[in-house]
Amino acid sequence: MTREENRQLNADEYEHSLTVLRSHPQFLVVEMTRGCNLRCPMCRTDVIATAQSRMDAANFDQIAAELFPAANLVDLRGWGESLILPDITEIVARTASAGCRIRFVSNLSFRRRDVLDCLAQYRAMLACSLDAAVGEVLVRLRKGSRWKAVLDNLAYLARVHPNPEMLSVLCAVQTPALASLPQLPEFLVRLGTHQLH
Repeated sequence: MTREENRQLNADEYEHSLTVLRSHPQFLVVEMTRGCNLRCPMCRTDVIATAQSRMDAANFDQIAAELFPAANLVDLRGWGESLILPDITEIVARTASAGCRIRFVSNLSFRRRDVLDCLAQYRAMLACSLDAAVGEVLVRLRKGSRWKAVLDNLAYLARVHPNPEMLSVLCAVQTPALASLPQLPEFLVRLGTHQLH
């Protein structure tokens, strides 16, 4: 079944309120790892190593084979930080080769130009978690965060991504950041990012 045939079948099944479906999901969230490089109090208190908590390659192969051909959008993240996986550029390329649009939510608190170039090359959608307009506040809210790396990565992506409108910032509103939040929109515009959620 082609992607378009799946889309139409999915719409027909929805319209008829069917509970047993022949269509495949059009949107997938594939949790590549539960591991993360940060310890954000709203999320977790301990570091979870990516190597010990990542999806088994055989599971990814099965998902890719069965579901990617029909999917329109694949979100390659979950509770963890997928963009720090050593082979994430290969995973992105493989997902794109199936004809899927790709999405990530990331803290962008790392230094990997190859990953940023890969996101741009495959026109990936990216939402960066950024909860303050002041570095000291962000580091307090997201333990282990690297303020300069986040800003450099956002600015670089805004310059090299062929569709910069696919870049956005997700802000979790928290009391320690309230004083700096009014500065965040203008701050993001200077970095080249124009969407704030």
